[in-house]
Amino acid sequence: MVLKRVVYGVDKNPMAVELAKVAVWLHSFTVGAPLSFLDHHLRCGDSILGAWARPTVDALRARGALFNAGVVAGVERVAKLMAQIEQTTDNDISEVAESKATFGEIEEETRPVTALFSLLTAEKLMGIFDAAPKKAPLPAEKMEGKSDAQLRRWRADVGAFETASAFQLALEGTFCDPIKIAGGETQVAPPDLALQIALLPDDRNDAEPQLFPHIAVDDRRRVLADRLINKARARAAQQRFFHWEIGFPNVWSDLLAATPHGGFDAVIGNPPYVRQELLGDEIKRALRAGYAAYDGVADLYVFFFEQGLHLLRSGGRLSYVVTNKWLRAGYASSVRDFLATKAQVEFIADFGHAKHFFPDADVFPSVITVRKLAAGEGRLR
Repeated sequence: MVLKRVVYGVDKNPMAVELAKVAVWLHSFTVGAPLSFLDHHLRCGDSILGAWARPTVDALRARGALFNAGVVAGVERVAKLMAQIEQTTDNDISEVAESKATFGEIEEETRPVTALFSLLTAEKLMGIFDAAPKKAPLPAEKMEGKSDAQLRRWRADVGAFETASAFQLALEGTFCDPIKIAGGETQVAPPDLALQIALLPDDRNDAEPQLFPHIAVDDRRRVLADRLINKARARAAQQRFFHWEIGFPNVWSDLLAATPHGGFDAVIGNPPYVRQELLGDEIKRALRAGYAAYDGVADLYVFFFEQGLHLLRSGGRLSYVVTNKWLRAGYASSVRDFLATKAQVEFIADFGHAKHFFPDADVFPSVITVRKLAAGEGRLR
């Protein structure tokens, strides 16, 4: 019951999640009892790429998007169901089945907001809004006589502006409910319309006769929005974004408050060491949007420090086994500043090259433990 109630875990690799379940089952195995249900706490997803409820809702409202806050309230309602799973002892097969069925109810209730949050996280990877100019580009007649370089920039701005506008229309509910769009329940553009648009020349002039004269500018935007939504949903499926408040609805409450209540008592991890050159522009774009301690040349493990503190309740502790480069590297200066202002460092061990620990590996491990400061709490000196 301790393992079922208090141990949580998230990993992007599905096999790692299954192996974690096996490890827990081996530790908790009891002769004559079935294997406990663990899917509610051991989840597959990207630990550092996801959305938080209040900032996401604020961003939607700032863009004038159609959003029903009731879907977030639904997440808070299922917190009781999560507690019900934790209280079920799984002493026999029927209780395991009961836990599984209850978790199915939780997933059903949270699926709409998960889909929308994943769609919006995918947009950050794609950089749709970031690439668009703040103002609408000049009309074509205003560009007569401009240089080739100016025309190239103008065409790029027009394309980026149209792309952002189409995606915005989808969020505003112009085509249909964005929640249903995100979940794949509704298609923005019917396939036959998309096919007709595809047959039109790219350099078409709206004033000239068309192959399909009934097609209007709004139809083109609808097809463009449909294409963007499909790309965003594909990225979400590939990246497995994890939205912590939605994934563990009983850990936080008052999700739309300025400072939601809750968090974990402890965060323990061995963050993956992925060099920044391997992250790619899309992942970096999303990290830049989501992390105050972002640095363009920071390796992936750096972002787990900020995320770990975000996941903690006030007074909670974080402990990582991590490369010691964060102690000295320039790209980790923002993380060091973040730890200095948001946490009290309680322990650091730097093992250097550590050949005596790992003779066959070229590693520089360190261990750090910090305590998250409460609001208004000063650091000890």
